[in-house]
Amino acid sequence: MDTAFDMIAAGFVSNDACLTSEFEIENLLIKIQELSDKSDHLKGLNKFRKECADRELGAVNLQISQFRQVILNTMKTHKPDQKTLQFPSVGKVTRKLAKSSWRISDEELLITFLKSKGNKDVVKVRESLDAREAKKLIEDYAERGETVPGVEEIPAGESVSIAFEQAPKPKNAPVVKDKPVASAPKPTLDQLALNV
Repeated sequence: MDTAFDMIAAGFVSNDACLTSEFEIENLLIKIQELSDKSDHLKGLNKFRKECADRELGAVNLQISQFRQVILNTMKTHKPDQKTLQFPSVGKVTRKLAKSSWRISDEELLITFLKSKGNKDVVKVRESLDAREAKKLIEDYAERGETVPGVEEIPAGESVSIAFEQAPKPKNAPVVKDKPVASAPKPTLDQLALNV
């Protein structure tokens, strides 16, 4: 393998790899653009597959719920006095009365009520940090020479910014609209029979 480009293409990359000429950078730019397109495609594919899997999971859970309801209805209709039915080598079904639950529709109203009743321990307050704004403040303090506790500076390394050129669009180019394609009339059954 002669060049760093060959090494990269073969998957042998080191942090100190260097091309033999600055003109070879063009090859890497082309490769980066191809890989970026592939990355975008894979991200889209991953999202699509997740959405498909979520839809399938929803459909499966709905079927399970419907089957459970049919089992309950069947037990209530055919064996109303029995709470449990055994199915050897498969399983058992037990009817039970579910406990009611609560849905909180107005959290603020509930918090006010609970506090008025002395139940403050149910209300949790959790502080969180706006990392973006905090980093701006840390930078301001650091520029003034102040040490900020609880943070560690990560030294910045040098990087490159890449901008790909778009193919220029010709000015005043005529706009060509798709014209409807004329289709031949469909043959009749008689015409088809003559061609046999």
